[in-house]
Formats: sequence, structure tokens, C-alpha cells
Amino acid sequence: MNISTALEVLAVTASVAFTAFPLPAHHGRPLAPTGQVGPTEQTVTTNESEPAPQAADGSIKFTVQVESKKKGVVLCALYDEEDKWLGEQVYRRASATVDGGWVTCVFPAVSKNGKYAIAALHDEDGDGQMDKIMGIPQEGYSMSRDAQNKSLVPKWKNAVFAYAGEATEQVGHMKY
Repeated sequence: MNISTALEVLAVTASVAFTAFPLPAHHGRPLAPTGQVGPTEQTVTTNESEPAPQAADGSIKFTVQVESKKKGVVLCALYDEEDKWLGEQVYRRASATVDGGWVTCVFPAVSKNGKYAIAALHDEDGDGQMDKIMGIPQEGYSMSRDAQNKSLVPKWKNAVFAYAGEATEQVGHMKY
């Protein structure tokens, strides 16, 4: 594959993967106190200098390492179906303000056992979208199981994990 074809494929896959991150309902307003959840989102945020402790029963955590000098918000999407992977229809959304080297998105009270995958975007400028130049991502992104792929957009099979109703935590690293 030549560089022109590779950039074209990347442009298409990156636009599919990260134009679909709608802003959380709280965007532009202060977050509700930790543990309080609005009707259209499940959001609890923590920011720490190292990975967070184990999630409480029934929740899924995604702890991701970000570049410590960067600011903004990490937008996380929890997917429960392969055919919806990296699309606009997500099972749950969460977000966390970046203020340190590690950020944790929490999806509390997940009651449905099954297979899940998480995609995260480090939205540095707060516009709710992946910034790209010529199709190349300009903001960080990460996936559950720290999934990676040669095309830069991991497949469902690389990011999927099993959830059986108990506390589950995935750890990832932002790719910039």
C-alpha cells in the first residue's frame, strides 16, 4: 500500500471513529457531584497521578494515561455491540477532566453482562471532535485492552473484553 492510499484509508477510518463523539450533556457546565448521574449520561470522573483503585461492584472503569502537560477532557464511549463499534450509537458515555498523568472514566451500575469495548478521545480543545489534518489525528485516542492496529483504528476484536457484572477495570495509554 502506498502512502497516498494509506492516508486515504486513515482519513476515512479516523473520521468514522472520532467524529461520532457527541459532547456529554454536561459540556460547558460544571459536572454534577461525583456519584450523581443525569438522565442521559453515566458520568463520574477522577483524576490521579497513578491508576485509580479497583472499581466498585457493577461498574466498568477505563483508566488511561495522558501526557501530563496536556489539558482538556477525555470523552469515553462504552460499546456493547460489534456493529456499533466506533459509531454514534453507544451503550454509555463518560468523561473526565484532564489534570494529571492518569484519568479515569467510570461507567457505574452496568447491569448487563456481555462483551464490551471502550473508545476514548482526549479532546484538548473542547469541541467534542477528533481534530485531524489530512485525516491524521491531532488529538490523543485510546481503546480498551490498549488495542492498536496498523490502520490506527483498532477493530472490535482487539478492544473487546468480557464483563460478568463484577468490578472491571481496563487500562490504556493515549496515542498522540
